[in-house]
Order: sequence, then C-alpha cells, then structure tokens
Amino acid sequence: MGYVKVLFGKVVIRGKVFGKGLHIGSTQGGITVGGIDSVVVRDPTTKEPYLPGSSLKGKMRMLLEKMERKLANKSISDEVFIHQCNDYVEAYKSCSSCRLFGSSGTNQGRKFKNFPGRLSVRDMPGEKGGTITEVKSENVLDRLTSQAKPRQIERVHGTFLMTLIYDMEGHSFEVYDDEQDADILELEKIKELQKEDKEKPILNFDLAKDDLRNVFRIFSLVELDSLGRSGSRGYGDIGIEITDFTAYTIDYFQAGQDQSMRETARLSFEEECRKPDARPEIKKEDKTMAVNGIEVRRVEYFDPYIHFVKEIGQFYRDAFQERAIVILSDE
Repeated sequence: MGYVKVLFGKVVIRGKVFGKGLHIGSTQGGITVGGIDSVVVRDPTTKEPYLPGSSLKGKMRMLLEKMERKLANKSISDEVFIHQCNDYVEAYKSCSSCRLFGSSGTNQGRKFKNFPGRLSVRDMPGEKGGTITEVKSENVLDRLTSQAKPRQIERVHGTFLMTLIYDMEGHSFEVYDDEQDADILELEKIKELQKEDKEKPILNFDLAKDDLRNVFRIFSLVELDSLGRSGSRGYGDIGIEITDFTAYTIDYFQAGQDQSMRETARLSFEEECRKPDARPEIKKEDKTMAVNGIEVRRVEYFDPYIHFVKEIGQFYRDAFQERAIVILSDE
C-alpha cells in the first residue's frame, strides 16, 4: 500500500508574450558558407518561429529559486548546478520551486524521491501574421589588434500565444504503511479536521495558493529580465499579457454534454471581474509601461490575478465540501 494522488481539477492561464529581439537557438542551420551562424528555433511543420515552453519555464524556475534563495545543490554537468529537493516530502511541503516545476530528488535512500511538477508550460506558437525575423550582424573585436570576427544571429520579433496549466492535486490518506506516507499526507492535521470520515481525500489549497500566486509574481520579474540568449546585450525583451485565467474542477471534464454542470464546474477571472458586485481587488485595470519599445505590465497589473486565487480556493472548497477535505486559510 501507499499514498494515492487525487486530481481535483486544472487551472489554465492563457495570454500573449510580446517579444523583441528574441533568440532561442536551434541546432540546425549555420552550416553553409555565408550562412547564419545561429538561427532561431522553428516549428518543423510550419517553418515559423515559436517560443519553447521549456525556455519560459526554465527562466521562471531560475527566478523563483533566486527569489527564495534556494541552494544549487545538484550537479547536472561539471559546470552546471541546479536546485533539487531531497525527496517527495520536502518538495511537496516546503519548496515552492520544486512543487511548481518538479524535482527528481537527491536522496537515494528515501521511498519517494521524484516529485512531478504541477505546472506545465506549452510551446508558444506565433500569432498568425504576428512575427517577423531579422538577421543581426555582430562583431567580436580582438582587444590588441582590433581585428573583427563577424557573426550573424537570427532574432525574432512579435507576439506568441502562451498557455500554462496547473494541476490541482491532492492525496488520499486512506492507505498508508509507514512514517513517510503519513508525513506526505499530513495525517495529524487531517485528524483534527475530520474525525469520522477517513475515506475523503485532502486538497491542501494553501500550498496551491502559494503556487499560483508565485506564477504571477514571477511574470513581473520575467518582464524585467530577459528570455533567451544575450539578455545583457539587448536581446530577449518580453511583455506578458493575461487573456484568460480559469479554474476547472474535475467535474467539468466528466460532465459530457451537460452544459449546466459544466458552467458550475468552472470559475473564470474574466467573467467574475466584470460583475457589478466583484471585489475591488479583482477589478482589472490597464497598467502598462514601455521598456525598449515593448509594452510590459507594471507590477500592479498582476495583483488582481493574485487576489483572485483566494476565490479559486473558495470555489474548490464549495465544489468538494461533501467529497473531500479542503485546507484553506483566510489569508
């Protein structure tokens, strides 16, 4: 026996990434005489530039690790170190970075080592007719002779369509056979909340709340950082605009053609913030500024989405009040 993971639903964040001077390179190209030294990655079917989800996810993870002062404790090559939690329990309970982005673990002696990340970042295609590429010529100068070594770098400008998906996961605490199982499932806390029905799974939304809020906090940092290579030399300016922030319970995917059930199994920020009685904290305002010609969001732009996370928690608590234990603080 062991712990059982339970999927309560999905939270989807969609938006647009506005890029200027982006270079996320491909291994193809640069092999012909007079050719481009480094080309951008392209969709093999359409031949159009796209932004790999791994590039945005990696940048987000790095910034969150820096923000939370995480130790780079695992070597993936002779010169590259990253942060990884020791095991499943540490990643789940005490590390925002590994809970969001995943951890393969470092402690070989523990029963549960790997923690799959809860956040998925899809590859981002360019908006139709919304991207253009350029070939930028550069020189590297010899510091003694001033002899130039020219190179050509392909860069892309334009708008890309972003999709992030967060897995709203919990655990079943019905079966466990050792101390580590109990540690994962937080049984002592559960026993205080539910003394009779031990069949109910648990959703710790306080952890999910931290995860989702961190996503939007990182967005504001990414905008003032860069994506791809050579950010300190003017490459990789981006802006992020949110177009959809919607939570779905698992009932939505099991409803089939029952539209009324589907409507009650989803909660959309765009719809809620337009309601006359919407809380002032989730009213959306256009707060932008120009950085190197890119319209980026002010830090305050993401605040309504951060506040809306609490409403998502209440939504899940109401939806599962008879079927699960939802841990949700008032903060």
